[in-house]
Amino acid sequence: MQGAKFIGCFSADKNQPVDFRNCLLNNVSVIDSHLSVISDRKLSGLWNWPSEVVKWAAKTSSERNDVRYEAVKELGGLGDPVVASMLVYLLTDEEWDVRLVALEALGRLRENKVFPHRDRLLLKLMFLLLGDEHSLVRQEAGGLVRTLSPPDDILKVSIQRVMEFSPNEILAGLRAAAELCKVSSEYTHLVDTERLQFLLSDDNPEVRGKCLQLLGILDDPSNMPWILRGLSDSRASVRVAALCTIKLLTERPPASEVIPLLADPDEEVRIEAIYTIGQIGEFNPQELEIAMSDPSSKVRQLVEELLKPDQ
Repeated sequence: MQGAKFIGCFSADKNQPVDFRNCLLNNVSVIDSHLSVISDRKLSGLWNWPSEVVKWAAKTSSERNDVRYEAVKELGGLGDPVVASMLVYLLTDEEWDVRLVALEALGRLRENKVFPHRDRLLLKLMFLLLGDEHSLVRQEAGGLVRTLSPPDDILKVSIQRVMEFSPNEILAGLRAAAELCKVSSEYTHLVDTERLQFLLSDDNPEVRGKCLQLLGILDDPSNMPWILRGLSDSRASVRVAALCTIKLLTERPPASEVIPLLADPDEEVRIEAIYTIGQIGEFNPQELEIAMSDPSSKVRQLVEELLKPDQ
């Protein structure tokens, strides 16, 4: 153990203590750690956290998510930076609300000063949650981008997951890029549009749909051909995503590009097509006649409303 470093380690007092008997502990560094130990020599008080911190830290490993949630909430309120390295592990908790409060707590600890140890690593792990599956967690991460202003290379770690092979990683990277670009258009330069164009041919329809959504957020007219290609995708969910993307654009295509989808076999696509045509405007009412006899009452109702003269 000579020269060993303990950084951000925690062992609850009720757990089996770490046995340091017959160990050489010369030049051992203990940083932001609390360990229950057995030793044949007197150890420094650096191994011990305040009792209130220890109390709640021990509860973060509970099998009950409500207990973990409360524990993280309390730890965040105590404001002691020694728990930062431990809270990072809660960023991957299976429950989104625990991930959220862990991120909130870390954000508060980091707001006034940098983390004393492994600051860049902790930031990278925090901002991976820009790609979280839950929208509230992503929004919190986006808010921390505004308050903490991390450097681009930290943020790019989250977006770079689009280069992976795993669909889950790719989707996380796409969600991260979308959330970051919502924060500010200044971050659009971090997005590799060539990679997005490649992913529009991915086997996973969810990946294709998320790519289209991100293209809409980027709002670059040069991406229009790729967005329009999504209107003829083999999956209805992707065609819907392409229509929703068009509504995000500042410069929209002519309504004639969307009119053919009024005859789409999928009802949701036809409904979204009417909404999109309404957003585009400047359409030929006669081209909507096919929708007047649509088998879906919802489609017929929407087209009737769209064709009503302005009051």
